[in-house]
Amino acid sequence: YIRGKLEHGKFTPVGRQESHALFGLSQSNALLRLAVGQSLRVGEIVDVQIWD
Repeated sequence: YIRGKLEHGKFTPVGRQESHALFGLSQSNALLRLAVGQSLRVGEIVDVQIWD
C-alpha cells in the first residue's frame, strides 16, 4: 500500500512509506494498493481506498 492524498481526482504519495513514518499517515486520506513489483505510469487510472 502507498499512503497518499487524493485531491481533485489525483492521487499523490505523501511522506515516507515505512511503517514507523507517521507523518505521511497523518497527512494522507487514501491508500493505493500495488502488487509486488507493479509499477505505474503518470496519469494511469487506479483504484484507491479513501477515508475521511
